[in-house]
Amino acid sequence: MRKLTKFAAGGAIAATALLVAPSAHASDYHHGRDPIATGCTAGAYAISSWPLVNTRYNQVQGSIQLMYSPNCQTNWINLYGNVNGNEYAAGIFVGSVPGGGMHAGFSNAGSDYSLMVYAPGSTCVTVGSNITDIQSGVVEMNDSRYFC
Repeated sequence: MRKLTKFAAGGAIAATALLVAPSAHASDYHHGRDPIATGCTAGAYAISSWPLVNTRYNQVQGSIQLMYSPNCQTNWINLYGNVNGNEYAAGIFVGSVPGGGMHAGFSNAGSDYSLMVYAPGSTCVTVGSNITDIQSGVVEMNDSRYFC
């Protein structure tokens, strides 16, 4: 089981059902690939989930799930937004220094997921996210969390 270290305050939300896909085997081959197309969603689970709180309005306006596939030894993120007029963006990368990450994002209410990062065993990952007002361009939430 992985340990969790947070760099920002947050809460928990209920995990959603996972899509079932064919079985897959662990390898760095999965880095940068789609978790559904590779079958890595089979047996995967949410390590953590938290709300996206728009700090300008102090409102929950979406959520993120950090997923882990023990079969593929990969992580990815599921991103959900529920307010039109916002741009939602998130990224996941291995370690604590940004670079070489996989991203998810969309405008207005909706959802997206990132491609996977290969993170076997106790490899640490960082998840960064933000909410930006589309009309003004003002960043209304910026968050970064480190998981080991």
